[in-house]
Amino acid sequence: MLVATAAPFDEHEFKQRRTASHGPITLGALFRQLTTRYGFSPRVAPELDGEPIAHIDQTNESDMAFLTRLAKRFDAVAKPVDELYVLGRKGQIKTLSGKALPDVRLSITHDNRPGDRAFISASFTETSRAKYNGAQTSWWDAAAGKQRVVMVGIAPFKVVTQRYQSEDEARSAAQGEMRRVGREGLQIDVVCPGNPSLAAEGLLLLDESWPGFMQGRWSIKTVKSRGERKGGYRSTVQASGLSV
Repeated sequence: MLVATAAPFDEHEFKQRRTASHGPITLGALFRQLTTRYGFSPRVAPELDGEPIAHIDQTNESDMAFLTRLAKRFDAVAKPVDELYVLGRKGQIKTLSGKALPDVRLSITHDNRPGDRAFISASFTETSRAKYNGAQTSWWDAAAGKQRVVMVGIAPFKVVTQRYQSEDEARSAAQGEMRRVGREGLQIDVVCPGNPSLAAEGLLLLDESWPGFMQGRWSIKTVKSRGERKGGYRSTVQASGLSV
C-alpha cells in the first residue's frame, strides 16, 4: 500500500530568493504550482482562478514575496494559514482560512454620549476618489512593434508604470488598480465597544442608524483593542469602502 504525505515545510527554502520566468499560465495554476511545492494546500477564489498571465518574471525574490506581489496585481491577498495557502479578494465574506465570517453589525444608540460604554465615534475621509476616476496601463504589441494603452474608467487616470506583456494582462491590472483606487479612496475610522469578531479582512456592516453616506459594508483593514478601567473594552477599527 502506498501512502502519500505532504513534504515537510521548509521555511528557509520558502524564503530563499530565486529567479524564474512564468507563463503563459493562469493565476490559479501558477499559485498552485508554487504553493504545493512547499506542502501547502492551495485555496483560490473562483473569480481569480482563470485570470490569464502571458508572462511574468520573478527576479531575485522569494516565492513568498513573489506570491504577495502577484496577488497585489489582481487586487487580491495571498497568505499562508496553517497548512493552507489562500488567494482571494480583499473584503470577501470569508476569512483566509476559508471559513465563513458573518458581518459585524454596528448600531448607534439613540443616546450616543461620550463616556457611555456603548458610545461609538467615527470619522469619515475621502482621499483618492477625488483624485482618480480611472486607471491606465500599457502593454507591448510585438506584432506592431509599439506600446499600446488600456484605460478603465474615466479621467483623471491613475497611471501604472509597469508595462505588461499582453492586452488581457494589462486590462486585468487596470481593473485591479481601479478596484483598489475606488475602495481605498473611502476610509472610515470607528471607535466602538470591543468585539472579538472584529478582524482584519472581515466585513463591518453599518446599519440604518448611521448617516446614509456611511451605511453599508466596509472592508476591515486593521483592528486594535484595549481595555480601560473607565471606558471598558474598546476597539478601534480602520476600514475601507468595498469595491463594486
